[in-house]
Amino acid sequence: MSAWVPVTYRVLGDRPTAGHQTLDLIIGVRIPVPQLTKPQKYSNMNQYIIIVVPSLEIIERVDKYRKIYARYTDYVIVPHFTIYPSFYITPGYEENVIQLLRNSFKGTEVVTINFSGVGYFESGNNVAFFKPDTESSIFLKSLLLETTEILKGKIRNVHDDRCFLPENFSPHMTIAEKIPEEVFRSVKKELDDINEKGSFTVSSVFLYTQTVGENLWCNAAEITF
Repeated sequence: MSAWVPVTYRVLGDRPTAGHQTLDLIIGVRIPVPQLTKPQKYSNMNQYIIIVVPSLEIIERVDKYRKIYARYTDYVIVPHFTIYPSFYITPGYEENVIQLLRNSFKGTEVVTINFSGVGYFESGNNVAFFKPDTESSIFLKSLLLETTEILKGKIRNVHDDRCFLPENFSPHMTIAEKIPEEVFRSVKKELDDINEKGSFTVSSVFLYTQTVGENLWCNAAEITF
């Protein structure tokens, strides 16, 4: 499978009275990205996610709390807001997917994300997280919609039962997850006293990858707006 993506070429032309003028020609370029099919052995493939990474100052502030509860979480990754959860890419086509993302996100508006207060998911996974405000959440959901369209038919979701719609998507910056039920109530009591809030500028998203058999997520590419 492949995808058409717009590529802009700028052509210079002469004008008698104004030096040069430019003409933007937008053409389609087909980038091959084969769709994964069921026979692929997913257990032997790296996983990927697309995330928004905050500023260094916010990372340091959030990590202060994450280190306290790190024993509950079985993976390591920079503080972030997930835009698109874990998926697989056909081996050898990572750069093709990166190029698709770069062409599609180019020109996206740079915005400021604000967060304050702690929220929780209590569906058995037991997650504690920092919450974005309403406007920030709307923007993050718009990135989900755009990413879903970009990746449609080109990747395989790790969790096929996930529904990638704005109404089912709750943007959050995880403090800890998989908190045992027997300590969850005490953890919530500790975090409820936090009066932490902050903001940061978003001018890119990141593709992160987790190598098979490892718990560390690493930066594979920055996709600038």
